[in-house]
Amino acid sequence: MEKLTQTASQLYKLETATYINTYSHYVKRMPYRSGVTTIQLSPDTRDKLKDLGKKGETYEEIILRLVKAYR
Repeated sequence: MEKLTQTASQLYKLETATYINTYSHYVKRMPYRSGVTTIQLSPDTRDKLKDLGKKGETYEEIILRLVKAYR
């Protein structure tokens, strides 16, 4: 039982570190780090926006590219 507890603890630490690294990477790529805004979209609209994106591109980058192309 003790070994199982140690394994679960190690897995939790690994998952936490992975989440923090992923979040840090995302925040570093954001043009405005001081604040974040939430935009509510339907799942269908979100999927269409995702389809317009390139591999590794954030929603922020997709939207900025679309705005630039529109102007």
